[in-house]
Amino acid sequence: MMPRQAVSKEAVGGWPSIVAVASAAAVAITVYGDLDNPLRPAVVLWFLLAGPGTPLVRLLHLADPLTEVAIAVALSLALAMLVSVALLFAGAPSSALALAVLIAITVMGSAAHLAVGPSAGGSS
Repeated sequence: MMPRQAVSKEAVGGWPSIVAVASAAAVAITVYGDLDNPLRPAVVLWFLLAGPGTPLVRLLHLADPLTEVAIAVALSLALAMLVSVALLFAGAPSSALALAVLIAITVMGSAAHLAVGPSAGGSS
């Protein structure tokens, strides 16, 4: 029988991926649910900073958590810019569509991290 912590990491992909998907769900409910909540900008900002990059960085299986956080924030901001610029060049600049694409990247990155599983070093 496996220890509880090992099962959690293997079955769910670790807590950073869980936080990223939960943030994606929170921002989707807040924005697409048309809620007039004073926390709406904070929820969206949190997602844009931590959401899309976190599960993708988890695929790298880095040993240092601080490095993971720094790269995840930078990658999240870079993805937000790339999606926005791509939509602008496509002639369809839409903040709702850009957010939907970023949510999809977050969910797919978490699914990929879950499919790949933990690294051989166990740093996942």
